[in-house]
Amino acid sequence: MIIVNLPFPTPTPIFEHKKKQYSELKEFIKSIIFPEMLIKLKQGMGRLIRCETDTGLISILDFRISKKGKYRRRILESLTDYRVTDSLHEAREFFRKVKKEEYFLS
Repeated sequence: MIIVNLPFPTPTPIFEHKKKQYSELKEFIKSIIFPEMLIKLKQGMGRLIRCETDTGLISILDFRISKKGKYRRRILESLTDYRVTDSLHEAREFFRKVKKEEYFLS
């Protein structure tokens, strides 16, 4: 699964109303927008694996989760059940370990 952009919610009148309850935009993003994005991200990731025999790899390409990205630490802390790598070699080795050779021949 390739995620090009983190699934931040689109502005709506409801979010605009909630934003007025915060004195700072930063606090609104931390308390409302970021948690909503994490819910959508986890829901999307959950669609990748449906049963015990499924295997998947999720690639998040959004610059905000890059090594110097401002959301990297918070996102990775919320995805503790996942292994993180920036190595294609490690990704290839992961599939080689969990899939039988026949998987790669078809």
